Amino acid sequence: MEGYLKVLSFHAYTIGCLYITLSFTAYYIKNDAVNAFIVVIIIVDYIVYRITLRKYYT
Repeated sequence: MEGYLKVLSFHAYTIGCLYITLSFTAYYIKNDAVNAFIVVIIIVDYIVYRITLRKYYT
């Protein structure tokens, strides 16, 4: 269970930092490509997060 919490907090920290940085970038650039890139990064990060959690569940 401790490993699960470690993964959870690490995931929350990384996605938070990434999201804040990219949001500011997208806000100042106002570019659709940047917004699409943010969405792709969040989806990929979510998939990696689910795979990591599955390791702790099985």
